[in-house]
Amino acid sequence: MSSLRPGAVPQYGVRFPKNCWCYRQLMRLACAGEFWADPFLCRQPAFWMWEEIRCYEYAGVPETDQRSDPPEPGKADVVWRKGVRKNDVKSNDSFAFEQLPGPHASGLLPMDKCKDRPIHFPIYLAEIDVYHRILGDTAIRTENPWEANLFFIPTHTYYYIGNVGFPGLHFGAVFRHVREAHPWWNLTAGRNHVAATSNDRGCCDLYRLGLDVQRPIKLVHFAQAPRHSMLLSKNPGGGDSWREKPEDLAARLRSNMEDPAMLGAIAEFQHLAGRPRFRGFPIYELPALQQEREICYRPEHDVAFPPYLSSQPNHGAWLSVIPRAYGMGPDGKPFFLRESKRGTLLYFNGYSKVDMAYSAGVRQGLLALFKDNPREDLNINRVGGVAAMLSSRFCFTPMGFGWGIRLSQAMLAGCVPVMTHDHTWPTLWDVLPYERFSVRVSRHNLHRLLDLIESITPEQLAKLQDGLAEYYRAFVWQTEAGGLAYNYTMLSLHRRLLNMWTGMF
Repeated sequence: MSSLRPGAVPQYGVRFPKNCWCYRQLMRLACAGEFWADPFLCRQPAFWMWEEIRCYEYAGVPETDQRSDPPEPGKADVVWRKGVRKNDVKSNDSFAFEQLPGPHASGLLPMDKCKDRPIHFPIYLAEIDVYHRILGDTAIRTENPWEANLFFIPTHTYYYIGNVGFPGLHFGAVFRHVREAHPWWNLTAGRNHVAATSNDRGCCDLYRLGLDVQRPIKLVHFAQAPRHSMLLSKNPGGGDSWREKPEDLAARLRSNMEDPAMLGAIAEFQHLAGRPRFRGFPIYELPALQQEREICYRPEHDVAFPPYLSSQPNHGAWLSVIPRAYGMGPDGKPFFLRESKRGTLLYFNGYSKVDMAYSAGVRQGLLALFKDNPREDLNINRVGGVAAMLSSRFCFTPMGFGWGIRLSQAMLAGCVPVMTHDHTWPTLWDVLPYERFSVRVSRHNLHRLLDLIESITPEQLAKLQDGLAEYYRAFVWQTEAGGLAYNYTMLSLHRRLLNMWTGMF
């Protein structure tokens, strides 16, 4: 099924549509046992998310002559299909396709067929950019494995799991291949291998998986590292959910009682007994408590590298924002443009959800506390955009489902980040002095947010703004804008190498 077209671009994962016959062939190669009952018996993520599959066939062409060359947009002899599961069928036929009505090429074809459509949302490009930069960096890259201290594994994770999936099973398949096909893995049991993923919640599934998946160094955007959970109370019996026995509560929610994140969440849920967790916040439900206890990152082992901000006009044109916040001195050092009027004290504009697992409840807490505040120097979900950030002194930078892009945006806009990221290490935390350009506020103190930032004197604010000018380039990948994100990422990775050499992992 390989393309007959010379120089064809490989189409990784499930995010690019392929010929439907490719998936039928892949089933024979990648699946074993009763995989129709448990799709994770297949080694390819396509079968884990079958209902998301979109594929095509060339009408009237026999199987042996079908090809995976993407069709031209609007081509008449192409039939588009989607994956469907037939749960009542106990055979390979449970993974089936049904035809989509009408033309479905729009939004499904690769970039070389649709020049005006990006390959994916640009904020997730960092895992690809760091790979390409390593390939071109002969100062640190070698093609002689005997000279190498670390081995980078290109996993193209985003193309397999998108932004909301988890990389564990995909990493497992890739790492298994590397371990079996190459001799270098066994020198350190994989500890000197490196993989990157830019998905929303990083490697939060790995703590449930085996050591082979956990040992390599991970480059992630989301660096949640909670404290070890402790049982806070035991409230057996009773009719209220927070008084259920832990094993009964876990069974009712179909959760694993052996999961330490769930154990800790149940303990706190019972301890709270329906009370607010933080002053002014909505009530946290059990899934939100469990999610923030997942061990997603090991600070001595993994790298928290920055996401990618695009220069494309339809994605913020962030490189054009930099000259509006910073100038460049004759010595080549950036400086903060103080002539710009920043009359807004605090800015935040963003989406929120009722589910307190989203942003660990931080966005919901901020809006509950301050959204209706009538002060004119507050801009909380009033007017959004780059211009509003450039006119603000402080920008609230919460997370989303996992990591958030607002920290990088605030850095480029010259707006001092106000960070409420409990249990989470910030981007490049080990190589950047955050105290010089940001403000940290815990959820416990969020109700005091305005008092805290108003207590910052003009002299202290000026020092923070000078820190922004000194370090904003650590959040910029593009070299044409003086970006140093790659350089700082490699510096952080080098520290992980030193940690490995000294037996810290």
